[in-house]
Amino acid sequence: DQFDLKAIEELFKKNVWIAKADLFFDNSQKLQVRIVERQPIARVFTGLGNSFFIDSSLTKLPIGEKFPVKLPVFTGFPGEKNKWTASDSLILNGMKQITGYLEKHPFWAAQVAQIDINSAHEFELIPTLGNHVIELGDGFDVDSKFNRLWQFYTQVLTRTGLNYYEKVKVQFAGQVVGVKTASAASKADSIQAIRNVEQLIRDVQLEHERMISADSTQAVTVQQN
Repeated sequence: DQFDLKAIEELFKKNVWIAKADLFFDNSQKLQVRIVERQPIARVFTGLGNSFFIDSSLTKLPIGEKFPVKLPVFTGFPGEKNKWTASDSLILNGMKQITGYLEKHPFWAAQVAQIDINSAHEFELIPTLGNHVIELGDGFDVDSKFNRLWQFYTQVLTRTGLNYYEKVKVQFAGQVVGVKTASAASKADSIQAIRNVEQLIRDVQLEHERMISADSTQAVTVQQN
């Protein structure tokens, strides 16, 4: 009776890294403390160079040495205050959609080095391999956009090379628009680029086959048990 559990819970929740805190005494009169910690999904840089993490609830989290893990990086975020505007919230929800897709697709997680937010509040992907910029548009309908981009990579860029196009636009429904570079890449560069993208695609296919094989083995094991 001397413990004000509700007050202690509220103290925990004042820490921005804590999403949920539950305190209670069990049947043995032992104090149980259950903490759910926030997990960042992206690192964000504002137009003025300030930086912070966001989690899946779009809560702003401070930068520290706590999470040296690799996360998607967004630059050019217009919001500078702790309270989001309606426009900021729309951009943040787009970030959530993009990071959710990258988390499930290792090829794009490896190929997307950075995501820039332009003056129109649309997303531009900077690839790890290749000098082109991928114009994604807003952060919605990302499955369809990345599917079209995948088709473009496998059917076009594997023949032309990654530096043949300056811009690849996938923001338009049902189409991909490629803008050629002012000067074409050298043949040697094109051949190497083709090899690079083909290797990336092979790696993804092998990983996909490995995951299917692991799932099948697990299913058989469960069935036997």
